Amino acid sequence: MSKFAIQIDATNKDFPFGLFLLTEIGAPLLDATVVQTLMLESGKDFHFQIQAGVLPDWTFRVDNKGKVTYKDEFDVQSGGFLAGRGTTKLVLLGYEVTFDARSLSGGGVVLGVKGEKFGFIGLKTFRMLPQRNYQVIQGSGTTSDFPFAVSLPGTKGKAKIKGGIFDYDPQFDVCNDPRGFVAGRGTNHLQFVGYPILLNACAAGNALVISNIRSLVVNKCPVMTFLPGPSGLSVVRGTGDEASLSFLIDRKGEITKVSVDPPSDPFFLLVETVTRPALIVTLRHKPPS
Repeated sequence: MSKFAIQIDATNKDFPFGLFLLTEIGAPLLDATVVQTLMLESGKDFHFQIQAGVLPDWTFRVDNKGKVTYKDEFDVQSGGFLAGRGTTKLVLLGYEVTFDARSLSGGGVVLGVKGEKFGFIGLKTFRMLPQRNYQVIQGSGTTSDFPFAVSLPGTKGKAKIKGGIFDYDPQFDVCNDPRGFVAGRGTNHLQFVGYPILLNACAAGNALVISNIRSLVVNKCPVMTFLPGPSGLSVVRGTGDEASLSFLIDRKGEITKVSVDPPSDPFFLLVETVTRPALIVTLRHKPPS
């Protein structure tokens, strides 16, 4: 097969990633902030990868004339996320989406992509590419146990399937009973609600600071909000007098694997899930006349 010079343009400033690779050519990570020119073999599927260990479900090719080709529904003219079909330049456009993580403690979430550009997101509208198994990081610096997808456009029978829509396991949704920790499935607006956690640190004395990686100072009995996954906090009672707390929140909001370092100093009396409060709003039926 012949090779052709193809430009890859992923420079849109609203993308959260700053690096990418094409898995099939075995190249090092490439700078997404400038247009890249690559020698690509015709007749081969190429994956545009922006997250470690995750290949997208979509590919593109180079035909035997050296032109970019991909599925019709992927093109921006058909409501897709790519441009440049029939040319020597592939332009990645993605879909406009919104994250709202203002309910979470610690400043929001960081999207786990290569060369991440935005830092902690509280409320932000930006652009994402279709992919399964996106993940985010909360304040402790560890990946939350919440995989989600941005949908591909497609067709089902005669119906068109819209791309750029958030999807995740329905059991995670806040509308469940008992409620979950996220909202926005089936839309382009993802709200990270989290689980409220009570931290009773009354045993730590008077000169107390509890902080997570974002240095959020709280009081001795704070209610903090976390996504499922491993989390960690630190407690400071003065210079050189510090302990760390780690714990795991499962997808149902239950807390396990609580540990304190040093273990001989019981800084925390209690770490537990807060009873999930909810204001129930229902439709009123008019009484029969």
